[in-house]
Amino acid sequence: MTKLMFRVMVLLFMQQSLCDLKNIAREGKAEQIDSFQVGPTKFLASRAIDGISNGLDAPAWDFSRTATAGKAAWWLLTLPRIIVIREIKVYNRVKPEYAHKIEGVTVWVGVGMTGGDYEEAVKVGTIRYVAGTNIYILADLEEEGSSVQIQGGSEVLQLAEVKVYREIDVCPVGYSLEVGDIKGWGTAELGSMLVIGLREECANRCDALPLCLSFEHSNTAKLCNLNEIAMPIKSQNYEDYAFCRKTTDCTPGNYMDSETEQCKECPPGTFNAEMGRKAECSECE
Repeated sequence: MTKLMFRVMVLLFMQQSLCDLKNIAREGKAEQIDSFQVGPTKFLASRAIDGISNGLDAPAWDFSRTATAGKAAWWLLTLPRIIVIREIKVYNRVKPEYAHKIEGVTVWVGVGMTGGDYEEAVKVGTIRYVAGTNIYILADLEEEGSSVQIQGGSEVLQLAEVKVYREIDVCPVGYSLEVGDIKGWGTAELGSMLVIGLREECANRCDALPLCLSFEHSNTAKLCNLNEIAMPIKSQNYEDYAFCRKTTDCTPGNYMDSETEQCKECPPGTFNAEMGRKAECSECE
C-alpha cells in the first residue's frame, strides 16, 4: 500500500466518523491561567475555539498561548451542560520551531472543573509530539463531562484549536427528530423520567402505547419521557434531550387530527378501516 493510499483511507475514515459527531466546543467558554502578549496582540484562550485550526503565525496569530510554562499552565473549556464526549481534537502550531512544545500536554475531562484542579477529572490522553503532525485525536471516548481541561507539558501551552465532539442526535426508525421541548417531564400516565439507557428502548416503550406520540431521551441522564402530544411546544431542546416524534400511521378505527397531528379514536357511529394518516372517519353503513 502506498503512502498516498494510506492517507486517503485515513481521511475517509475520519470523514465517516465525523458524520455521526458534532463539534460543540464553540458553544462553551474558554479561559486559561494567563495570556502571553506581544505588543497589542494578546493570545487569548478563545483563539483556540474560534473555528480556525491552521495554527499560523503572523499576521493571523491563530492560536492561544500562556505566559506560564510547565505543568502549572492550563487551558479550560466549560460547556453549557454535561454531555457524553466521544472525541477530542487538539490542533497544534505548524512552525517546527514551536510545534514541539506540545509534547507532554495532558487532556482531562470532568464536571464543573476549575483551572488547575484535576482531582475529580478523568485523564483521557497525553500528547506525544510527532514531527509534521498538527492534529492530535483522542477518539473512541465515552466520558461524561461539562469541562475539558488541557494541562501544560514542559513548555508554554499553545493551542491552535480544540474541538470537542458529541454524537449527533438521531431517532430510531419510525420517529422523526424535532427541535424543541414540552412543559414538564412527559405524560405521567404514559411514563416520565424512566431510567432507560438506550434510545431504541425508549422508542419501544412508546410503540407499545397507542396514546404515545413522541418521546424525549437523554443519553447523558439516561432518562426517557413519553408524551401524548406529537410536536414540541418550546423552540429549544432541554439540555441534551432529543425530541423524537412518532411518524407511524394511525391504526384502523382511528384518524389523524390535522391540528394536533395525533391519532384519535373515531366518534361513535363512524369508522376508518385504513391504516394511514386519513383525517376523517366514515359513517358506518
